[in-house]
Amino acid sequence: MSLDFFKNGAYREKKISSWVAVGFIVFTTAFLWAPSRDGLEGIYALAIFIPMLCLLPWRKPSLAEYGGTFTLLGLLFAGYSAVTAFWAPDPDPGFFILQFFILASWLCGLGWMAQRELIDLPNAIKILIEVGTVLSIINLIAFYVSSPLFERLQGWSVTRNPNHIGSVFGILTLLAYIEWLRAQGFKQSLWLFCCMVILLASVLASQTRAAFIGLALLMPFAAFVYCRNFGKWLLQLVAVLLVAILIYSYRELVQEILFARGLSIRDVIWSEVFARSLQDHTLLGIGLEKEGRIVLTNGAVFNHAHNAWLDMFYRTGLVGMLLSVIYLGYLFRHALCHRELYPLLLWLAFGCIYSLVDSRGFFWQIDPKWFCIWLPAGLIGALISAKCNDLRALRSAATQQEQS
Repeated sequence: MSLDFFKNGAYREKKISSWVAVGFIVFTTAFLWAPSRDGLEGIYALAIFIPMLCLLPWRKPSLAEYGGTFTLLGLLFAGYSAVTAFWAPDPDPGFFILQFFILASWLCGLGWMAQRELIDLPNAIKILIEVGTVLSIINLIAFYVSSPLFERLQGWSVTRNPNHIGSVFGILTLLAYIEWLRAQGFKQSLWLFCCMVILLASVLASQTRAAFIGLALLMPFAAFVYCRNFGKWLLQLVAVLLVAILIYSYRELVQEILFARGLSIRDVIWSEVFARSLQDHTLLGIGLEKEGRIVLTNGAVFNHAHNAWLDMFYRTGLVGMLLSVIYLGYLFRHALCHRELYPLLLWLAFGCIYSLVDSRGFFWQIDPKWFCIWLPAGLIGALISAKCNDLRALRSAATQQEQS
C-alpha cells in the first residue's frame, strides 16, 4: 500500500471509493452465501466497516453528507437501544455500543457513497436476483436429495433457518417480480420470469407463512405501479386461477402443511410478553441483553418474542418503540415521493410485515433481519438525502447566477 494512502486525503478517498463500491455488492450478496453470522460480520468488516473507519473519523462532520435526518433518526433509535443495555438484568453495554458503531458506519457510509454516486441500485438488484437464483437451485437440490419432499427447506448458509429463507428469498422474489413487470423485451422478460419462479420455489419450500402474506399483500401493489403490458396481466390472471384451483384440489395437504401447526404457540408468547411489558417496564423496557432469553411461566424458553415490534417494546420500552416508528414513518413518507425507490420501499414493507411474526427487535447483530430492514432503510435514506443535496446545490448555483 502506498504511503499516500495515509498522507493524502484525496488519494485515500479515491481508493476507499473504489473499494466500498465493490464491497457494497459483496456484502449485500453475502446474506445469501456467507456460511455463518460470524462470516457475514467478517465480510462487512472488510467491505464497509474498516474502510469507513479509515475515512469518516478523519473528515469534517457533515450530517447532510452522511444521510441527513434519515441517519440522525436511525442513530437516535439505535443509540437509545444501546443505552438500555445498562439497566438490563445481565448488562453487556460494550457489545451494544459496538453494534451502534457498526450500524453508524453503515448508515453514514451509505450516505457518503450515495453523495458520490457509488451506489448503482439497478445493478445491485440485478446481481442479487441472479445470485439468489443460483443459490435457490443449489439449496433446493442439496436439501431435497436427502430429505422428504414436504419437509421445510433449510439452507447451509447464514439463511439456514426456514423462516430466514422465507424472508430473504421472499424479498428476492418480490424484486424479481418487479423487474419482470418492468422488463421490455421478450428474452429479458423470460429470464426474469424464470428467476422469479426459481426464487419463489424456495419461499414455498420454506413454508414461511409470513412470507406468503407479504407477497400476497405487496405483489398486487407492485403490479398496479409497474405492469403496463396486457399480456403480463393476462398471464398473472391465469396464474392466480391455477393457484386457486391447486389450493382447492389439495386443500387437505395445504391445511396439513401450513395450518396444522397453528400459531406455533406465538399467541401464548405474545400475550405473556405484552402483559409483562405493561406491568413491569412499560416506558424504558427491560433492557437489551446479548444472550437474553424470555422464560414463560410454563417454563418454556425463547430467544425472542417472535415479533420484532413486541420484542422492541419488551426490551426497549415505549421510548424505543416510538423512536423506531418515527424513523420508519419518516422513511416511508419521503420514499413515497420518489417513484424510483419503490422497489426499496416494497422491500422494507416486506421486512416490516415479516417482523410481525419472527425475530428480535431491529437493533441487533448483523443477521438476515439486516437484509429485511437495514439494507433497504439505509439505501432509502442515503439516496433521498443525496438527491436533496444535489437539488439544493443546483438551486444555490442558480441563485448565485441570477444575482451575478
